[in-house]
Amino acid sequence: QTPPIFLVHSLDDKAVPVENSLIMMRALQAAKRPLEVHLFEEGGHGFGTGPKDKPCGQWPALFAAWLDRHLGRKG
Repeated sequence: QTPPIFLVHSLDDKAVPVENSLIMMRALQAAKRPLEVHLFEEGGHGFGTGPKDKPCGQWPALFAAWLDRHLGRKG
């Protein structure tokens, strides 16, 4: 069984087309699997935990909140 998925992708990723993430999203939706997706306008490929000055830098906090929800932790 597929676990809940947290998916992050930037639209300007030159290494992996955003369509790959969209295909994954559609497949998980069709299978009715838990899924959260965040697409960022900028961030390139492998933006890690930053940059803090761009919206993609928010993904660690979004992931932490998602993880807390899936682990049943109170926020």
